[in-house]
Amino acid sequence: MKNRCKWINLFYILLLIFTMDNFSIADSLDSNILQKANISSKHQDMMKEYLNKSAMVYLKSLEENPNRFPEKENIELYKNEKRELYWSLLGGKPDVTPLNPVVVRKGTKSTYRYEVLYFESQPNFYVSAVLFLPLSEPPYPCLMVPCGHSQEAKGYSEYQKLCILLSKNGIASLIYDPPGQGERITFLKADGSPDVWGTAEHTILGLGCILLGENYARYEIWDGIRAIDYLETRVEIQKDKIACSGNSGGGTQTAYLMALEPRIYAAAPSCYLTSWERL
Repeated sequence: MKNRCKWINLFYILLLIFTMDNFSIADSLDSNILQKANISSKHQDMMKEYLNKSAMVYLKSLEENPNRFPEKENIELYKNEKRELYWSLLGGKPDVTPLNPVVVRKGTKSTYRYEVLYFESQPNFYVSAVLFLPLSEPPYPCLMVPCGHSQEAKGYSEYQKLCILLSKNGIASLIYDPPGQGERITFLKADGSPDVWGTAEHTILGLGCILLGENYARYEIWDGIRAIDYLETRVEIQKDKIACSGNSGGGTQTAYLMALEPRIYAAAPSCYLTSWERL
């Protein structure tokens, strides 16, 4: 029995030595293949470059298609078809549910007045906003201002300066927080400060949306559409003169909204879209 144990121990010792030798040999092997290939960029960019090249080929084919735009009499049909397509890609249009708006506080300054409020774009999905109003007699045209990627969102000083300037010139404005910014940050530390926010939160939530067959953009777009619904409840606002303009991430939202919402009278995305090729 003792001899048998000795042989077993010797076997494991030899096996360990043999395995270690093999590891050292494997470590010395040059197993890199792609580094020796004629690839112009880093390996981690291969998928992006492949998709970009495929997209460029498709865009070029569109440009060369003489029938890419409909005839004048078919414009409305074309727009409706595209809107239905976009909504299907986003996961479908949500149901229109009660807004349940609440004005938290209001005030008057020397050149404008304001109302701090929130509404529900979807049940229990709260959108925090500020409505800026001129001191002149209503009704007013109104600019809807989706926010770019500042943590303060509607509280960002430059965005508020815009809204105040509009009020001084007789134009109302509604500025609202997107999810992940301002008062709508989801991931908080124990002390209540943001853990992640902005594009980081959008990415995390976006992954969950994909698993549900949806798209994160659907929520931000619907916030904007329901913001218009809210503005239409206000007697101070000219319902046929509601415009939209946002910067950066707000420019992205503006581009979506101007395509999907026919009630928008005019729109101006800022610091966002130049051309499909550039995008």
